[in-house]
Amino acid sequence: MKAVIMAAGYDPRMKHLAGIPKCLQKVAGKTILDHQIESLHDCGIHDIIVVVGFGQRLIREHCGPRVAYIENPDFSSTNSVFSLWLARQHCQEGYIHLNADLVFEKEVLRRVIESPQAAAFGFDRKYDFTSDMQKIVMIGDRIVHHDHNVSTDIAHGEAVGPVKISPSFAQEVFRRIERELAAGNKQSRVYSLFSEVAKCCPIYGVDITGLKWYEVDTPEDLEMAEKVFGKKIPFLVMMFGNPATGKTHTSRSLQEYCSHFSRTSLISTFNIREELGLIDLYSAEEREAIYQAIMERVRLVMEWKNSNVILDGNFNKFEIRKKIYEAAAKYGYQVFVIDCQVSSEEVIRHRLEQRRTLPKSLEHAAATMDLYHLIKQSTEPLNLEMKEKYPLNILTVNTEHETLSLDYSADSSISDNLSIIQNGTKYGFQKVK
Repeated sequence: MKAVIMAAGYDPRMKHLAGIPKCLQKVAGKTILDHQIESLHDCGIHDIIVVVGFGQRLIREHCGPRVAYIENPDFSSTNSVFSLWLARQHCQEGYIHLNADLVFEKEVLRRVIESPQAAAFGFDRKYDFTSDMQKIVMIGDRIVHHDHNVSTDIAHGEAVGPVKISPSFAQEVFRRIERELAAGNKQSRVYSLFSEVAKCCPIYGVDITGLKWYEVDTPEDLEMAEKVFGKKIPFLVMMFGNPATGKTHTSRSLQEYCSHFSRTSLISTFNIREELGLIDLYSAEEREAIYQAIMERVRLVMEWKNSNVILDGNFNKFEIRKKIYEAAAKYGYQVFVIDCQVSSEEVIRHRLEQRRTLPKSLEHAAATMDLYHLIKQSTEPLNLEMKEKYPLNILTVNTEHETLSLDYSADSSISDNLSIIQNGTKYGFQKVK
């Protein structure tokens, strides 16, 4: 199998790089091109063609004989479709298509290559519709359209790549490019052309949700890619607060946001209750069983140290919280507690009334002021943690007024994780709107 890496273009958004192509920028100690080439080699692909243009001398010097080169001398006046046309003789029997600004972990490529479908496209279901990525529309597993301007009502994810191109798909791609070039059009983009071809030649989605990837278009993207791929300390976030203070919404939004950067598991007492059939919300015995199950899940996830953890529930007993802190310390996790608050019980009452209009569920059954007061009266405050000097960090969120503050920190090395958690919490504010 061959691979073609599109690395000819110049992106004015990266003009500060002073003539260095963005594919030669380093992420986690390696250039983006090195990440791609090493992943291709590890997956058994050694026949690699790099289409070069802007900064080609630097790319050739850096990659050397590991790859073959095709030059697009008109890179400044053409776009990626023309670059692909120049490589057409290498693509007729199918190939792996890569854009040189995409950094990803090897498992992303492996899933695409090993897809049973002849034509396959890596996509991510975790999206917030604020990125520059194309969004995809699928029928079953088949991709029928992808574009930047896809309604949030019908999009199924982001069109990431890599793309495995079948011989029949490739032949239709080059037939269309030939027609466009004959008409004098050299400005089309490859992904847009793939979307058109997908309407008549099947191509199927490969779910890479939860795996690490990042597209680098701007200096800010380069910084975020470093956060995604750089060495990080895993974190645990425990939601704290009375019912209807915004814990569930905040935890779900936070998990969605954090999954852009690293694997993040959300463990919810509601989900475990439904899974185990423990639906008596007033039973002390069932609450004890729930928190035993929570601890088993926490330890199971933490043992692998490849996923952050978010806990959503009523962690109102200090002894339960203490066990969580001790597990986090054992497995090397930074601990954050998000204390969710509102200004008055009238807000609580209003939210519970709204919750009761939702379809029947445990959350619906929990929407009572009696249960709210039961949990509130049995809650042991967070100042117990401070007295014991556990190495944790406490953020207070007022979900009514959408304010966020770091109120207590016993860890001086939290900056990267703190930034992600703060941004993920604020992302939850935006989702309400």
